[in-house]
Amino acid sequence: MERNRFIKSVCLIIAVVLCSGLISAAENGCDYNDAWLQAKSDVMNRVIERDVCCNQKPMKGNQKEVALHIFYEDVKPHSGKLIDKIDGKEYKYPKFRIEDGSIGYKETENTVYVLRPLPKEGQGFAQVYGGISVTPYELPESTLDEEVAKINRKIAAFEATGLDKDAVKARLETFEKFSSEYSGKVLYVDERGNVYKCPRFYCAGVDILDAESYKFDYITTGLYVAGSFYVDWGDRYNSRNQPVTNNTRYKITVLNKGMLQEKDYIGLYAGIRITAYELDFYEDGYEASVGGLLETGFNGCFENWGLGGYEHHT
Repeated sequence: MERNRFIKSVCLIIAVVLCSGLISAAENGCDYNDAWLQAKSDVMNRVIERDVCCNQKPMKGNQKEVALHIFYEDVKPHSGKLIDKIDGKEYKYPKFRIEDGSIGYKETENTVYVLRPLPKEGQGFAQVYGGISVTPYELPESTLDEEVAKINRKIAAFEATGLDKDAVKARLETFEKFSSEYSGKVLYVDERGNVYKCPRFYCAGVDILDAESYKFDYITTGLYVAGSFYVDWGDRYNSRNQPVTNNTRYKITVLNKGMLQEKDYIGLYAGIRITAYELDFYEDGYEASVGGLLETGFNGCFENWGLGGYEHHT
C-alpha cells in the first residue's frame, strides 16, 4: 500500500512538473529539449526533497528507516543511469550516495535525524542532487532560550576582577578549552529541523597582557565661571596611555552578543574581554579601554585652579 501511494505520488509530480516546465518554456521561448531535461531532473529532485528527506524535518529512528528504504528502492536504482539523450549527448543521474553520520551513533529517546539533499551535480539543465546526508541530533527537552542561558552561565563564570597576569592567563587557558569544545556545537534543533549552532567564542583584549602600556579613554565635563554664571562645556573625550606597573590588574567581562545563526541575534554571549586598570583608580570607578573604546572614567571632582572652575570626570 505504501508502495502504491508512493508510485501515485511520483506520477502526480511528473505530470505537474512536466506540464508546468513545458508551459513555462513555451512562454519564455526556451528550448524545448532544455525544458524537458530540466523537468525530468526536477522530478527526481522533488522525490529526494519531499519523500526521502521529508523537507528536512527531524524524524525519529523508525521514520528515518522508512526514508532510507524509499531512497534505496526508488532513487538508488537510477544511480548513474540515463536521464535523456539529446542531440547525441547523454545526460545521466549522479551516482547517488549517502553520507551517513548516524553510523555508530548511540541513539537515545531524544535522538532525531535530519536528512538533507547533497549538492546538485550534472551538466546544463540536468542538475540533480548527488544523494543525501543523514545527521543525528539530540532534541533538547528545554527551550532554545534555556539552552542559551546554560551557555551564557558557563561564559559568565569566567568573569573576574583584580587578577594579576598569571591568574588571567590561567583563566584564558580554561576559556580556550571551553571555546574549542563549544564553538560550532549544535545547541538546538527545533521541530522544523532548523539547527542552531554556537558561534565561534573568542577572547578580546589578549594583546593587553604583553603590552608595556595600555590605552584608556575618559569623559571630561567642564564648567567655566564667568562672573556669576557657569558655562557648561559639555562632555569631552580624552585618551591617555597608562604604563603597566606593579599595581596593574586585569578584569574579565563578557562580550555581547553572539551570533547563533547568520543574522539571528538572541543574546548569546560572544566570549570574554580582558581589560586593565590601576588599583589606585579602581575604587573611584576607573576602568581602561581596549583598542581605544570608551568604557567608564573617573567618578568624582577635582579643582582646576588654572581655569577658575572645576572638571567633573564621570
